[in-house]
Amino acid sequence: MANQVSETFSTQYAYEYILYLKEEVKRNDKIEITIKALDIARHFKRYDRIVPVCGVMRKAMNREDVKTYTSSKGDSTTLEIKYMLE
Repeated sequence: MANQVSETFSTQYAYEYILYLKEEVKRNDKIEITIKALDIARHFKRYDRIVPVCGVMRKAMNREDVKTYTSSKGDSTTLEIKYMLE
């Protein structure tokens, strides 16, 4: 998936990118992927959109997925979620 231009960033793009990452890893016979909010922000070059990025990361979670790190501030670049792939 090509980098999106920062002016066209939307939470839908971020959500679709997370789903894309999950599918790519699953296609390579992996059972999990850990994604950090900073990685998503870096991909879109939108560090100013961390709060919506964190929301999208939580939206992409399934019941078996786990937040492996969250800061005391809540939504930040350090949010880390382990997504379990079926």
